[in-house]
Amino acid sequence: MTDDCLGQGVAYGGSSFAVTKGGRTFFVWGATTPEGSTDVPTFAASFDPSSGTVSAPSLVGVSPGANDTHNRPAVCIDSLGILHVVTGTHGTPTLHSYSLAPLTTDEGWSEPEPVLTTGWETATGESKGSQTNPGLVCDGDDTLHLVTRQWRRSAEQALLKQQYGALIHQSQPTGGAWSEPHTLALALDPGYCGFQHKITLDERNRLFVASTFVGDEDVWCTRSTLAEAMVLGRGSSGMVPSQRRMLLLSEDAGVSWRLASDADQGVAAPTATRSARSSAAQPRLACRRASHKPQGNQITAVRFVRNRYGWAVGTHGTILRSANGRVSWQRQSSGTTETLFAVSAVSSRVAWVAGQRGTLRRTLNGG
Repeated sequence: MTDDCLGQGVAYGGSSFAVTKGGRTFFVWGATTPEGSTDVPTFAASFDPSSGTVSAPSLVGVSPGANDTHNRPAVCIDSLGILHVVTGTHGTPTLHSYSLAPLTTDEGWSEPEPVLTTGWETATGESKGSQTNPGLVCDGDDTLHLVTRQWRRSAEQALLKQQYGALIHQSQPTGGAWSEPHTLALALDPGYCGFQHKITLDERNRLFVASTFVGDEDVWCTRSTLAEAMVLGRGSSGMVPSQRRMLLLSEDAGVSWRLASDADQGVAAPTATRSARSSAAQPRLACRRASHKPQGNQITAVRFVRNRYGWAVGTHGTILRSANGRVSWQRQSSGTTETLFAVSAVSSRVAWVAGQRGTLRRTLNGG
């Protein structure tokens, strides 16, 4: 069918790249492009198992980011046999197109249209959609459902227009427009986050979204630890494992969502064991920051000289100094809002800090 498929990884988004109806299977894929290209073309083709024939590839749409493996399209099919395809994107609007004839990929496609045009404010004040990793299904009423990671940024944000991520759901009824985003999950901190999400339907037309999450302080702690290990020649770059698993359920076509229970999945609730009852009597305590202000930014590295003078650095340009062996701390101005990953204390007056986007700061007078 193709020799230049960009890849069909499904860890994020988890959408189908093939659907079968009417005795034919329909495939979509993003194609690799020559060096210097700026976009990924999405193609579709069909396979007829009765004759063993494959149709010629048809161009569905083009999305930015040449040879970017995030550009993985998704396909589904409605009750009339119309194919619906959304192109993969990496921080740009997801594009939706549909076949102009049922059960075929080679009789034309609608003009690709963005499903989201808001949420991300550019430096010039323009608004656009910013999405990644589409998950697409079509329910029993022929309503399309799309789940993506959305990047958000606006002038109204308190954190200096920094980006943050959200897992969102959108829907489009037959002949209608795409809905505004419905937030399913939200990162608490700005910066990178990822949702390993998948969407599906059950036989009762209920929507399920399964997802894990990586982001917030987990990312900064992991990157800080890896940065230190690499300096010492003891590690390599990597990402913290995804965690915080969740299973969300909607019984009204995506209008409202809640966490799914065992009963929703036809699973009997587990019987409490002795160990479970014993641990229940000793609850585990946990704390989590509720606000960045006036303090509470994530600390990523600490260094001391002679166990008395030292600095701590962290997110949003945080620098703290102690001159009494950690008994008390004073905040110092770093002149940046970038995340700081590392600090090297040379003496009680001289220190270096390093951080995101090549940030490097030095003090010669104790800060």
